[in-house]
Amino acid sequence: MEEGSASGQQTEGPMRSTSGNETYSAAVTTSPLKTARKDTGRKVLEALDGHFHLDRMMGKSAKVSEMIQMPLRQAPDPQVRLSGGVAVFCDPAKYSHHILQMVDVPCFVAAIGVHPKNVLSWNAPQKEAFKILMRSPNTKALGEISLDFAAKGIKKQEEVLQYLLRGFADISKPVILHLWGRKGHEDEAYHRGPNLTEACLPREQPIQLHCFSGGADVVARWQRRFPNSYMSFSGLVDSFNEHQKRGLEVVPANRLLLETDCPYLTPNSYIKGQVNTPHRIGEVATLVSQVRQEPLPQVLETANANLRGLFHL
Repeated sequence: MEEGSASGQQTEGPMRSTSGNETYSAAVTTSPLKTARKDTGRKVLEALDGHFHLDRMMGKSAKVSEMIQMPLRQAPDPQVRLSGGVAVFCDPAKYSHHILQMVDVPCFVAAIGVHPKNVLSWNAPQKEAFKILMRSPNTKALGEISLDFAAKGIKKQEEVLQYLLRGFADISKPVILHLWGRKGHEDEAYHRGPNLTEACLPREQPIQLHCFSGGADVVARWQRRFPNSYMSFSGLVDSFNEHQKRGLEVVPANRLLLETDCPYLTPNSYIKGQVNTPHRIGEVATLVSQVRQEPLPQVLETANANLRGLFHL
């Protein structure tokens, strides 16, 4: 979501979390496909991260396999077994053939896009590099691409958004949309978005509405105009108002996704300022489960199934 970079050495503490009468835990494993540590009385919950920025989190030469093993200064609560996700690369200055090699673990995929803060500086060589990356069979989604009223050049953003949708959208691959309104007008991009996208996409196009924060009317509008649109929730849920919480409540179960948007939007106030990681996706799931009043395992199972289906994991 935000443009920038983050880094920092972290050390891991004890891993334990409690939800209701059951205790959930997981160990960070060298492969997401391995079975996490089994401790008596503990149930390991599996989780997938629907949107994270590997290059901004760990640098332009990092790999998913390294991220999985990265120690944490403060253990996530609850802890989960991270077993898949979507690595998003949207900084044109970092485009290279090495990007797709960073996603080196099964059940993790790469998406290529243009962040709204990069639209005004997106030049011809970067466009050519983008085209090469989009032609790769290892690129599994288009995005994030954007309409961000908090960033400069909204008219240019609209122009680039429609150029990307017309030239590179594919019914077999999800489009990841970054839609963001100005403070006090949070839903304006969600209302403007369908008008721009309808001219470029078929009604059946799979869409991930990244870092979703819209109200119930926004959910209804997107479901009506793009039935295969999915609402993806991040640590922003921690600061949702009642209007936004109602939007989360009414999202159909089969259109619910979870994401960290790491290294940004670290969930839970007591760890604000720390670098977010995909290992904290369980904390996002907890926030969502509280608003929707659904058990944590159910939220994770639902979101995992939806992400697998959408991105063919």
